[in-house]
Formats: sequence, C-alpha cells, structure tokens
Amino acid sequence: MASSKFLFDTSCVLGKLHPSFRDLRRQTEEIVGDGELWTTWYLRMEFYRRWILTWIRLYFAAKRHGNLDEAIVWAVDKYGDREAKAVGHLLAAYHNAVVERGSDEREAIERVGELIYRIAYEYEQTFSKRWENNCGCQRRQTIDRSGKTLDIALQIFYKEFSPDVQDCPINSFLNFKSDSPKYRPIRGRRLKLKVVGSRKDGFKKLTERFESYVKKNEHICCTQCERIGDVVIVLDMPKRALTLLHTDYAFDYLCESLGIPHRRLNATRAVSPEKDVLADLMDS
Repeated sequence: MASSKFLFDTSCVLGKLHPSFRDLRRQTEEIVGDGELWTTWYLRMEFYRRWILTWIRLYFAAKRHGNLDEAIVWAVDKYGDREAKAVGHLLAAYHNAVVERGSDEREAIERVGELIYRIAYEYEQTFSKRWENNCGCQRRQTIDRSGKTLDIALQIFYKEFSPDVQDCPINSFLNFKSDSPKYRPIRGRRLKLKVVGSRKDGFKKLTERFESYVKKNEHICCTQCERIGDVVIVLDMPKRALTLLHTDYAFDYLCESLGIPHRRLNATRAVSPEKDVLADLMDS
C-alpha cells in the first residue's frame, strides 16, 4: 500500500518547486495532494550536484564570457558537460526573458545568480523533512549569504560541495561483497534484462556498472557513487514508509524488486514555452 509520505527523485524536484515545469507539477499535485514531502541526504546531494553546481559553474562562466548562451557552449566544449546542456535551458530561458524586458546582459546575468540562490533556498524550505541518513552521505553544506556578497557565497559553496569525499561511509553502507543479501533481489531482476528494449538500455548500463563495483569490492567516492545513484537511492529508502516519485524507468525495476512503493511520472513535456518562463519564475 502506497504511503502518504512522498520522496522526490531529483527528476521530479523542479516540478514541485516551479510552475515552469507544468506537466510535472500537475502530475505531482494530483498524486501528492496533502501528503508529506520528503527527501534524503543522498537525494539532496544529487539535486545540488546535478542542478545547483552546474548552474553556479554556468553563472560564473557567463560573467566571464558576458553571455549565458556562450557559457553553455563553452562548458559543453571544455568539459563534455552534458549536464550543462541539459539543465542550462531553464537559466537560458530566464536570462533571455530578462533581456527581452529591457535589462542589459550584465543585469540579466546577475539576476540568474539570484535565481540560483532562490531555487536552492526554496528546495530547503519545501523539502525540510529528511529521512534518516542510512547511507552516510557527507554532503550537508548550504549556501550561506550572511555577511557575504552572492558571488562569494556561491564560490565558497561550490568549492566545499564539489570535491569528491574520499572516505565516505557510503562504502560501509554498500559493502560491495558478492554474497551481500541486500543485493540479491536487484541482481535477480537484473538477469531478466538481457533482452529488454532500447528504453531500458540505460538501466542495463546502470546495473552492469553496479555489478562491476560489487565484483571488484571497489572503494568509491562521489563521482562513482553518482553513476549508480538510482541503486543507492532505493537501498537508502525504507521499504514501506515512503512512496518514491520519479520519471526514470530504472526505478520500475529497482523499486519492485525491493518492494518499495513508487509512481513514475511522464516527463515528455517537462518545461513550458520559453515565453512563459519569466512570468512563472519572477512572480512565483
């Protein structure tokens, strides 16, 4: 039976925070209703590393280049940063809308910095309920603006949050041993995925990467951990206390194999047209 407490995967977070993601927001409201919103320290880490850190990097690149669109191109070229291209669209739409309203590039870029801070702040307010940190994730830093300019606050946060944690307790939590009973349900479902269709190819890669860590009894840090993030998320969850909201087909297998309630949302139309972004973000 599904819980009235809902855990939001990173793919669903902005659907709750901002009306620009209208389809996700509508689906979320229909499912959650008056239910409780929860996150875990691991999912918080994933949200900040995937969205906020990427946006901060683009923000400072835009200040150097004088244009956000050029900053996105630079990040993709320099780092092969697919995340910059994937998540930069919201900042770019906001930036372009501000310019269309008569602001110059410099002012528009400064407004982008404020938007990044506001989204981080709204995340902390919206998802203030944190489940027990079972996996031991060490990423707990926040963006502290007290006595600092926004740029200094963002720079300090980026430097503290972005390096890999080399001695994270996640290794004790995962305990990569081939006979570990916690992995048996996942590997049991894994055997059925050798002939699945292209929609599940991403899940095949995920489980193959996870299997390689298990076989090597590998010591991992944040970069490797993110590559198996979906597996960590479900292992970090209580079995029945929370319902996971997500847009990822991988969770269909992972949650069912562990008996975790979940709902997959349709993300095919996640973002509203660019012309609506300014009103949505500035007036929300």
